[in-house]
Amino acid sequence: MLKKILALVLAVMMLSAFAVGCKKKPVENSSSGKKPSSSSTQVSDISSEESSEIADEESSITVGEVESDDGSSYWPYPWTIETTSAYFRDSEEAKQSVTVGDSVKQYTDHGKLELGIYHSVMKYCTHYGTDFASREREFADVVRQGYFNTYMISMNEYMMTELKYIAEAGCTFWLSAPGYQSARGDDINRVMENTKVYIQMIKDAGYYDLFQGWFWDEPIWHGLPNKDYQILTEALYKTFGKRNGPVFATGEFTDSEGNETQLGTSADQMRKLEKASFKYLTDIGYDSYSVDVREGASNGGAAKYQSWSAAVGGKTITNGKEYYRAFAEYLRELAGHEVNYWWWPTAYTTSLWGGLGGVRTADEQYCIAHLNFMCQEAMDYKYAGGVMLYTFPTTSDNKYYSFAQLMDLKGDTGDWAIAPEIDKWEEYCKVLRDWCKKFNEGRDRNFVSLPY
Repeated sequence: MLKKILALVLAVMMLSAFAVGCKKKPVENSSSGKKPSSSSTQVSDISSEESSEIADEESSITVGEVESDDGSSYWPYPWTIETTSAYFRDSEEAKQSVTVGDSVKQYTDHGKLELGIYHSVMKYCTHYGTDFASREREFADVVRQGYFNTYMISMNEYMMTELKYIAEAGCTFWLSAPGYQSARGDDINRVMENTKVYIQMIKDAGYYDLFQGWFWDEPIWHGLPNKDYQILTEALYKTFGKRNGPVFATGEFTDSEGNETQLGTSADQMRKLEKASFKYLTDIGYDSYSVDVREGASNGGAAKYQSWSAAVGGKTITNGKEYYRAFAEYLRELAGHEVNYWWWPTAYTTSLWGGLGGVRTADEQYCIAHLNFMCQEAMDYKYAGGVMLYTFPTTSDNKYYSFAQLMDLKGDTGDWAIAPEIDKWEEYCKVLRDWCKKFNEGRDRNFVSLPY
């Protein structure tokens, strides 16, 4: 009881700090806002189904501000949890000081490659209902299926509930990085102080050893200036000693955007990543969902292959596998130091450049090929971080089927729990579980840490 009272007092005290810490950024209540423009071109609206649009909605909440379903902001305290997890701690070690100083490398290598899917969080678990209990039940059901062993979650009112199920399943997690914009008057020290409140909650609950690091979705393309990104990644790394792991759009680091057909945006309309922004990055990857890795797929033909090859300095690209390998190699070269590399397979029915047999929309076999290829690449690569599928939530316009609609999750009655009218990808789900089991077996690897 005393611990709960102290937690409540801490939350109340920090609430006042949040109120004066960072200037509040207006929260978008829909996912149809304008994208940032480059210096010369106004970027068109991006469809709600794409990761870049959803990420804007997430990043609109400043650390310490939580948006409720009715749009109001509040501080959801106190958080109390109970768990039988083997990872639960109630020791002084678990509650050590958050700040680790300039000598970092505090993160834990659990000896296994990580496998997850983007947006598998309670915020987007709305298929059972939109109230808290329904979201929790759906999230818990998904975690227990054994599809994944890691999750990317946010510092919000769902965090501690999500962590309960993540820990009980023996999984790890990443946190969406806090917002920082110097142009709006944010103070990086205040951002770190605000973030420590969430980290301390994680520590107090005994989940800190499962915390892998910080995640960004296409940060430069989404409008974060390179200088601000450098400041933020350095501050997070030196304050918490955890990994920094963005996923980039190919248009952020080349003149070719792999998701151009989905985004309606070409690479010349995107802000570019500067080499200095890689300094404090331990993990990187890029997303490109429309290139078929199966032998014989056209992928737009010879001209398309030539343009992709030119975009990565002339590396040989004559098929889908070479495409993904060449762009990965090019991105790793730009980093200037070894990084833990991540692959992003397709797990939804997106449009294609030209699939095997003329297929124009990703289907189950296309996605199985993507999954098998990229998971094997991760198994074979010296500095592999893991594999992160895209994407979990249902889109608002139902233009595409997402993994949530296609997974073989069954309810208490034995029927499909979500979208029973849609044929399920049962073979895909079996392959996915098999890879998760293989990743969980662990492997010998060289894990990247930075020298500062």
